[in-house]
Amino acid sequence: MMTIKRSFLTLFLSSFVLISFSQEKDFGIWCGINTEYDIFKKLELDVSAMLRTFNQASEIEQVFIEGGLTYKVTKYLSVAGAYRFSKTIEEDVQYYRRHKWFADVKGSFDLSDISSYVRFRFQEQRRTYYEDEEDKLPRYHCRIKFKSTYKTPSFPVNPYLEFESFLPVFSDKERVIGKNRFSAGIEYKFNKTHAIELEYMYECDYIPRKVYTSIICLEYNLKF
Repeated sequence: MMTIKRSFLTLFLSSFVLISFSQEKDFGIWCGINTEYDIFKKLELDVSAMLRTFNQASEIEQVFIEGGLTYKVTKYLSVAGAYRFSKTIEEDVQYYRRHKWFADVKGSFDLSDISSYVRFRFQEQRRTYYEDEEDKLPRYHCRIKFKSTYKTPSFPVNPYLEFESFLPVFSDKERVIGKNRFSAGIEYKFNKTHAIELEYMYECDYIPRKVYTSIICLEYNLKF
């Protein structure tokens, strides 16, 4: 048991050091709030909002609000659907609307004090800023996300590791992977309702050109 705990903490610290010293091209700060509300025993309403910066955190890249429903099929399996409305800066340095729809399948499991989940997400995005005819077409991605959290006994701070990969589909892009995100963070629970997360993310965006971004993310979570 102690071996598993030590291995997770070693991996957490090693990953944080590794991504912190990776090549840095840009820096951004993300701030958000997430809420979860149990409508019924197995049905949950999820609402979130976020502001994202870029260009050494000197400009706002995107703001969005998102809402959806999660249905818990079993203790270990859930499905969800959501819609996101955002304003995003485009090539002409103006902000335009974007619309995203998500469909999720999520499986979770516990091993001792380590809680993990795998999420498969299918995403459709539509833009309202067009440089050419291709921009008028919706863009589709499959997103695979893995997260493991070490639930520290008798202590409200829980470290976690996270990885997410974006795979473009129905596209003639040559790259199989459009974007990867590597994250290490901590969650602090004040009580069953209130919590905050502080995270360092290293994002590798390969389309349309390679951009490497270090991101500090702060989120406030509410659960009712």
